[in-house]
Amino acid sequence: MNFRGESPCFNKPNQMAKKTYFTKADLISFGEYLLSDERRAEKQRATRESKDNGTIDPLPWATAVRILTDEDFQKWKEKREKQSIKIEIYNSK
Repeated sequence: MNFRGESPCFNKPNQMAKKTYFTKADLISFGEYLLSDERRAEKQRATRESKDNGTIDPLPWATAVRILTDEDFQKWKEKREKQSIKIEIYNSK
């Protein structure tokens, strides 16, 4: 995915998937998520689970928290959608 939210279509390599544009508020929200205690705790938990499962030399959480993954982006989108639904329900009451 590039900074415009474009993803290559793997079944049609010369075409791009639907474009998604993000507002400044979205980018700030994503940055706040990346720096959140929630995300750091998730990385710590994942490292602990890797060690418990016998993974030899797992990626330290302090390093993992500096790496941006697609999973981070998906979790932020899901969290944002849940918050949006809560706001809509609150406004409809």
